[in-house]
Amino acid sequence: AAPAAAEAVEATDRPDGSALWLDARAATLQAIAAQISEELDLGTLFERVLEHAVQLFGADEAAIWQARDPQGPFELAAQHALSDGLAALLARLYWAKATPVARPAPARDIRIVADAAREASNAELRRAFKLEGIKTLCLVPIAYRDEPLGLLVLYHRDDHAWPRPEVELARAFASQVATAVKNARLYESVRSLEARLRSIQDLTLRLNRIHDVRAIGEAIVAEVSELISYDTVRVYLVDHEAGVCEPLAFKGHFLGLPNPSAD
Repeated sequence: AAPAAAEAVEATDRPDGSALWLDARAATLQAIAAQISEELDLGTLFERVLEHAVQLFGADEAAIWQARDPQGPFELAAQHALSDGLAALLARLYWAKATPVARPAPARDIRIVADAAREASNAELRRAFKLEGIKTLCLVPIAYRDEPLGLLVLYHRDDHAWPRPEVELARAFASQVATAVKNARLYESVRSLEARLRSIQDLTLRLNRIHDVRAIGEAIVAEVSELISYDTVRVYLVDHEAGVCEPLAFKGHFLGLPNPSAD
């Protein structure tokens, strides 16, 4: 079913700058912001955002690509009616490589492609758009302040006009989405931290019951992989009198060898 928040826009004509449409836009964004701000699961949040976007802008196909790392690749977070072939092609050509195409600059610049089958920068992509019947597309960056969080792409199979009021609607929509995504990621981070703190507490209890020094080192190595990403982990016993560190437990690659012996 279409999101109820989009009913105000559905009830009006296409955006022409009229007061009626502007009032409907404000009411719709307020309702959407209230709905998505309550969603703290990122997967569900992206699905809901896509439902609203498809309804608001009448898109035939749509996708949200998220950026976990501001400088890293984009990952497909949610899609509507996007074929597997086109999604894979986009990932291979652009988003997974974190190219400037995926990151319009400045961060909030919206890019409109009026004739996708002719204006796409890659011949393979032009053929794909023609095969899918996609005429126009709109790339809407999702950014919190200047931090890129993702990209919303809206596809139309007709010559979809993007007048200024509708572009501004997309910009305001993306701003609401960015805030919701940032909140959900913060919540996700807090939950992850809580889980790690519990692991540390459990480890402390176990270590208090171990009286063999080497076994303590092995317990630390066994637990740290659940807490911190690493290439190698080493636990040493410091002998201050001899001025040496004796390895108790370790894991990872050392001088090209996987998990070598203590010797």
